[in-house]
Amino acid sequence: MEIYAHYRYLEKGYNSNAVSGDSIAALALIQENVERLVQMPYSEEISEQLGEINNWLQDPVRSDLNQLSTEEIRQFLKGIGMEE
Repeated sequence: MEIYAHYRYLEKGYNSNAVSGDSIAALALIQENVERLVQMPYSEEISEQLGEINNWLQDPVRSDLNQLSTEEIRQFLKGIGMEE
């Protein structure tokens, strides 16, 4: 899955001190939600949420991984109906 591969790439960056700890915590939050979604029976809503997560992660605005924060990710997930 592209999202998983993207997360692993970012985790590798963190392990080489290229990515901040908060950025990795933020991405881990996304990974938890993605794993939860892929365990659920397929639905159009789940497919749309996965697509939105993938598009959000690949947005060029997020190319500086050290700018990611858990709060930003929580707001994004809330916006697509995954966090309360």
